[in-house]
Amino acid sequence: MVAAWLCLVLGCQSESAIEKAAGLQEQGRNEEALEVLREEVDSGNREAEVLYRYGVALARGGGTSLALWPLREAALDPDWFGRATLEIASGAYRTGNFDFAIQEVTTLIEEDPNDGDALRLRAMARLKSRRDYEGALEDIDRVEEIEPEATDLRIPRIVALLGLERVEEAGEALSSLSADDLESREEGESVVASLGEPFEILVCAASAKFAEEKGETELAEERYADCLERYPGASLVIKESLDFYEEKGDWERVNEILENAYASSPEDRSIRIAWARTLQLQGKIEEAEAILREAAEAMLPGAWLALAGFLVDVDRVPQALEVFEEGDELGAAGPEFLLAYAEALLAAERYADSLEVVERIEVKAHAALLRGRIALAQGRDAEALDFLAEGTLLWPDNAVARYYTALAAERVGDFERAIEEYRYAIRVDADSTDARERLARLHLAENNIDAALYMIRYQDRNTRGTSRSEESLLLEMEALGQVSMEGRVVPPRLVKELDDPEVWGQAVAALARGAWRRGGAAAATEAVRSADRMDLKAPQAAPALRVLVESLVAQGEVQEGLRAAREAISSEPESPAQREILAYALREAGEFESSLGHFQSLLQADSENPRLLLGSAWTHFGAGDRAAARDLLLRAEAFTGLDAAELREEAELWLALGEPGRAEQRLRDALSLAPHDGAAAEALAEILAAAGGDAVEVSSLRSRARRFSPGSRSG
Repeated sequence: MVAAWLCLVLGCQSESAIEKAAGLQEQGRNEEALEVLREEVDSGNREAEVLYRYGVALARGGGTSLALWPLREAALDPDWFGRATLEIASGAYRTGNFDFAIQEVTTLIEEDPNDGDALRLRAMARLKSRRDYEGALEDIDRVEEIEPEATDLRIPRIVALLGLERVEEAGEALSSLSADDLESREEGESVVASLGEPFEILVCAASAKFAEEKGETELAEERYADCLERYPGASLVIKESLDFYEEKGDWERVNEILENAYASSPEDRSIRIAWARTLQLQGKIEEAEAILREAAEAMLPGAWLALAGFLVDVDRVPQALEVFEEGDELGAAGPEFLLAYAEALLAAERYADSLEVVERIEVKAHAALLRGRIALAQGRDAEALDFLAEGTLLWPDNAVARYYTALAAERVGDFERAIEEYRYAIRVDADSTDARERLARLHLAENNIDAALYMIRYQDRNTRGTSRSEESLLLEMEALGQVSMEGRVVPPRLVKELDDPEVWGQAVAALARGAWRRGGAAAATEAVRSADRMDLKAPQAAPALRVLVESLVAQGEVQEGLRAAREAISSEPESPAQREILAYALREAGEFESSLGHFQSLLQADSENPRLLLGSAWTHFGAGDRAAARDLLLRAEAFTGLDAAELREEAELWLALGEPGRAEQRLRDALSLAPHDGAAAEALAEILAAAGGDAVEVSSLRSRARRFSPGSRSG
């Protein structure tokens, strides 16, 4: 009894339990050790070693988060601080929480800068985070400095160098490794294998890439073939080898790589999509769909979403929506699925259905942004801006969200905010083409040519070698048109990019529109007539011919405009675009019967063309047939396709017909398309003022008209 009491007081039982648990852990009998240690902790034993071993046992059993408390408690004891903290960091590393691992192990390194194990762990965590290759390299250098004989970090050093894009140094380090280095055994594992398969894959791909960079094509091909044989489903190997064979133009090998990769890893979503995409680009639509549909029916993760996205991409939206519905019924609806489903319904203009799906979305940022986009599509611009602002607060670095927020801000007339949001979108995503082009258009409208050209040419400075969109090229030409003839310099590379005759007519038209805004109709006429390589008789020159004829009419030179139109059509009498221009010129010359003949003939071939309907309506009005003009305008409203300037033209005719309400709606439509249309803002302000409308709105519209009126300012 006395002996038992003494053992209890002196801790004999605890010491025995610790020894037993330690022995079990050394034998790898973790579950048994865990039971012993749990009893000790439950009985109130808070010795540092007990807590440390308990934490280790929990971590080894998969309870990394549960292990945190006992290990934290053990670390409070200076004698166990190092081991417990290293175990916390190691657990975080094993579970992929690399930032937390770095944070924890750094406290150890601060205590002991020469702790090789801690430095190794931090180096590996920095590598795997893929965000601090420089720091990883510093840690590796430090380990090799304090342990000159260490060789285990040579492969991680290569990984860090590759991450820093120091390809030559990485290649030299790779070439210095012998086969023995790579295959030398440490407890039955090669140095590379000890770092895990991802590092084996990286070394294999890097070795092939280095040979490719050195121009040793045969060696590179041999190494890529070896990598593909060993790791046919590894995304890095697939990407690098595809780049290599695409550069060679060996499309048969490209197909073979993707087909083998898919065969080896059909469950790998990225490979499956890449293979289907390749088939799609080759015109094998049915084969591509079959691959994606098979994966969807097997309920593979993300497969229903991939299939629906593919159908949207090939313009089969109704079938895509059926796939979304089927996938939803089968339980495939995760956050990404619901987001894409709602977006597809939005694209199909099924706004109520889209909102129903949005109600099920638990990610608040997704829900807010979709509500904003739906409101924007329905013309509820102020409400849209509120939703989108909420979404960007929750998801600030989303370039698409910033773009739509800017669009909503434009529509409500908050142009300063729109400019800032477009800039933010571009900062987040340098390739945000839509944001860059809309911002450039906004700057052009306010006659800030320097800012417009900066935005338009942004891509040249940041994405060398990437072809620009046609819209971007035409915007640059329009901006150059707003520069005086004396200061205008068209860069050679722009001329080269616009070399296609199909585009050159549009380019000259854009230049002329810019000149018109700067110097009036006469400047536009001069821009077209002085343009190089401009054959106005060619059908592809129709955009430039249109601006020329319209500018001549605006100057009162109607017969000269008619002559230009007739001359242009002489060699291509059946060209629809040139016949439409001739019909316009005939109308302006008062030759209504001839004009109507052309319009009626054109409408027989293209009865749903709103531009032809509008032109014909104006001709009937000029001929005194107001009823026919009204009927044609009503038909035109049923179709989309008019730009802001044409909508203004339609509004003008509605006013002439004595229907200001319809004119007001068309002007609002014009401002929805182009919020910076100063002429539309001024015309709408006049209608509202005449009707005794809201004085605040009238004032805001007139302010907008002043901001975006044509001016002489240029860059």
